[in-house]
Amino acid sequence: MRVRRGSISAATIMLLALWLGSPSLAGAQQTDLPDAPKAQFPSNPSPMPGSAPLPPQAGVQPDQPAPPVPESIAATQQAPLAPPKTVADQEKLDQVFRVSVNLKILPVTVKNNAGKPVQDLQQNDFAIYENGVPQQIRYFSSEPFPLSAAIVIDTGLPDTTLNRVKQTLRSLNGAFGPYDELAVFSYGGTVTQQSDFGPIQNARFSTAVAQLDKIKGRYNGGVPITGGPLASGPMVNNHPIDPTTRPRGIDNPSGIRDSRVMNDALLAAAEALSRRNRGRRKLIIIISDGREYNSRNSYSDVLKVLLNDEIIVDAIALDAAAVPVLNKIEQIHIPTQGYGDLLPKYANATGGTVYRELSRTALERSYAQATADARNQYTIGYSPKTPNISGEYRQLDVRVHRPNLRVFAPDGYNSLPARQQ
Repeated sequence: MRVRRGSISAATIMLLALWLGSPSLAGAQQTDLPDAPKAQFPSNPSPMPGSAPLPPQAGVQPDQPAPPVPESIAATQQAPLAPPKTVADQEKLDQVFRVSVNLKILPVTVKNNAGKPVQDLQQNDFAIYENGVPQQIRYFSSEPFPLSAAIVIDTGLPDTTLNRVKQTLRSLNGAFGPYDELAVFSYGGTVTQQSDFGPIQNARFSTAVAQLDKIKGRYNGGVPITGGPLASGPMVNNHPIDPTTRPRGIDNPSGIRDSRVMNDALLAAAEALSRRNRGRRKLIIIISDGREYNSRNSYSDVLKVLLNDEIIVDAIALDAAAVPVLNKIEQIHIPTQGYGDLLPKYANATGGTVYRELSRTALERSYAQATADARNQYTIGYSPKTPNISGEYRQLDVRVHRPNLRVFAPDGYNSLPARQQ
């Protein structure tokens, strides 16, 4: 049949529209796309109430398990590792500080008669008195804390003694953990900070040890001469030509005593520690024979800083300071000759310990003991009941309600205005 152009009837148009909308035509137009898989669900589905079951993921067969999650992604889906107790306890302490900036923190060590630490005490076992007035304990922890430690080395020791010390410094690696930080100071006539604070595993500590290896101790001569023609220089009629001449010694022919600025070194270490996080345990380990001469700062001035910043001083006593009988003689103060041994005074006032070591093995053992004692101390906090009066000294007395135990804690502190955080 011949149809003229432009003369299609309405009936023809209607039939054409019905034919284009039929399912057979729709399928013919989509022959390039695969059929979607039929949705299959378990025989006993358990969808959430009020919700429709979810269809399966495209491209995943319903009867096969889902492909494993890559390890790099699975790691992010696991629960995060719990932080170490030391970090958690530090955060807890930081929160306490934010609540009360005038909180006084005391590091306390308790030992039995055999010198072993006692670590099963509770808050109710302790009592704190300030100037004889009982205080309310507001913070208590027996958890180990990370350390901020300063190692202070006396380079004015005899050369043989200093060499023994330098040979043991690398054993400090076993005394400090990954959450601790360490700085190294040395002193003779002046104070030098050999390294800034950082983990002992980093290069700073190795560099500091290498620098200390280059330092020589004083000449190993012998005991000072107290009599004879060499004692006081030239004599006329048994009287010295120059009455101000100091006694000479075999190891110091000039008669001029070398400066040993222990007070200045401890103050430098204390000021550096005062800038560390207040939630960390702060410790100074000084390795010395205890001699002090010619410091600009006095013992009392340095002690104020130590006590107000809750810094413990542990002393490793060498040479004469390590011998009990000689140590008592060395503690005598001779005018113009400095102090023989200040180590016990600093340690006792700050709640620290004096380790008297003569051998290299004992010296290495004292490092581990000092850090272990400091890390595992009890931490007790209280807010003083009386208002602050700047410069006022307050006597502290920490007691334990158990017999036959020794308590190591700071003797007191000088009151200062409340800390500003």
